[in-house]
Amino acid sequence: MDARARWSARRCCGSPRATRCSVSPTCPQVAAYGDRHFVVTKQTDGARTWSEVCAVAGEARVQELAAMLGGQGAENVAAARALLRRET
Repeated sequence: MDARARWSARRCCGSPRATRCSVSPTCPQVAAYGDRHFVVTKQTDGARTWSEVCAVAGEARVQELAAMLGGQGAENVAAARALLRRET
Protein backbone atom coordinates (compact mmCIF):
# COMPACT_ATOMS: atom_id res chain seq x y z
CA MET A 1 0.00 0.00 0.00
CA ASP A 2 1.20 3.47 -0.81
CA ALA A 3 2.58 5.09 2.37
CA ARG A 4 0.53 8.26 1.82
CA ALA A 5 -2.69 6.28 1.46
CA ARG A 6 -1.94 4.30 4.62
CA TRP A 7 -1.18 7.50 6.53
CA SER A 8 -4.40 9.13 5.30
CA ALA A 9 -6.51 6.11 6.22
CA ARG A 10 -5.04 5.84 9.68
CA ARG A 11 -5.32 9.56 10.23
CA CYS A 12 -9.00 9.65 9.24
CA CYS A 13 -10.26 6.36 10.60
CA GLY A 14 -7.64 5.07 12.99
CA SER A 15 -7.79 7.73 15.66
CA PRO A 16 -8.90 6.31 19.02
CA ARG A 17 -10.84 9.54 19.58
CA ALA A 18 -12.74 9.25 16.31
CA THR A 19 -16.16 7.72 16.79
CA ARG A 20 -17.41 8.57 13.33
CA CYS A 21 -15.55 9.28 10.14
CA SER A 22 -16.99 9.93 6.71
CA VAL A 23 -14.60 9.94 3.77
CA SER A 24 -15.27 9.89 0.03
CA PRO A 25 -12.06 8.34 -1.23
CA THR A 26 -11.25 7.62 -4.83
CA CYS A 27 -8.19 5.77 -3.56
CA PRO A 28 -8.95 2.07 -2.96
CA GLN A 29 -6.12 1.84 -0.42
CA VAL A 30 -7.96 4.36 1.74
CA ALA A 31 -11.43 2.91 1.04
CA ALA A 32 -10.30 -0.51 2.27
CA TYR A 33 -9.64 0.88 5.75
CA GLY A 34 -13.26 1.83 6.35
CA ASP A 35 -15.58 -0.23 8.50
CA ARG A 36 -18.31 0.27 5.89
CA HIS A 37 -18.28 0.87 2.16
CA PHE A 38 -20.93 2.70 0.16
CA VAL A 39 -21.20 3.12 -3.60
CA VAL A 40 -22.75 6.31 -4.94
CA THR A 41 -24.17 6.18 -8.47
CA LYS A 42 -25.72 8.88 -10.61
CA GLN A 43 -29.01 8.04 -12.34
CA THR A 44 -31.02 9.89 -14.96
CA ASP A 45 -34.27 9.31 -16.80
CA GLY A 46 -33.75 12.14 -19.26
CA ALA A 47 -35.93 14.60 -17.36
CA ARG A 48 -34.30 14.42 -13.95
CA THR A 49 -31.07 13.27 -12.38
CA TRP A 50 -30.52 11.78 -8.91
CA SER A 51 -27.96 9.90 -6.88
CA GLU A 52 -28.35 6.54 -5.21
CA VAL A 53 -26.29 5.23 -2.31
CA CYS A 54 -25.85 1.50 -1.78
CA ALA A 55 -23.92 -0.22 1.01
CA VAL A 56 -21.63 -3.00 -0.19
CA ALA A 57 -20.10 -5.75 1.92
CA GLY A 58 -18.47 -9.12 1.46
CA GLU A 59 -17.82 -10.12 -2.13
CA ALA A 60 -19.57 -7.01 -3.48
CA ARG A 61 -17.04 -4.88 -1.59
CA VAL A 62 -14.16 -6.92 -2.97
CA GLN A 63 -15.52 -6.40 -6.51
CA GLU A 64 -15.97 -2.66 -5.94
CA LEU A 65 -12.40 -2.28 -4.64
CA ALA A 66 -11.15 -4.32 -7.62
CA ALA A 67 -13.01 -1.95 -9.95
CA MET A 68 -11.41 1.00 -8.15
CA LEU A 69 -8.02 -0.65 -8.71
CA GLY A 70 -8.66 -0.81 -12.45
CA GLY A 71 -10.98 -3.67 -13.25
CA GLN A 72 -12.46 -7.02 -12.32
CA GLY A 73 -9.42 -9.08 -13.36
CA ALA A 74 -7.95 -11.77 -11.12
CA GLU A 75 -4.96 -9.62 -10.13
CA ASN A 76 -7.16 -6.72 -9.03
CA VAL A 77 -9.50 -9.03 -7.11
CA ALA A 78 -6.52 -10.57 -5.30
CA ALA A 79 -5.16 -7.09 -4.55
CA ALA A 80 -8.57 -6.00 -3.21
CA ARG A 81 -8.70 -9.02 -0.90
CA ALA A 82 -5.19 -8.21 0.35
CA LEU A 83 -6.18 -4.60 1.00
CA LEU A 84 -9.15 -5.73 3.07
CA ARG A 85 -6.85 -8.00 5.08
CA ARG A 86 -4.48 -5.00 5.34
CA GLU A 87 -1.59 -7.08 4.00
CA THR A 88 -0.18 -4.37 1.78
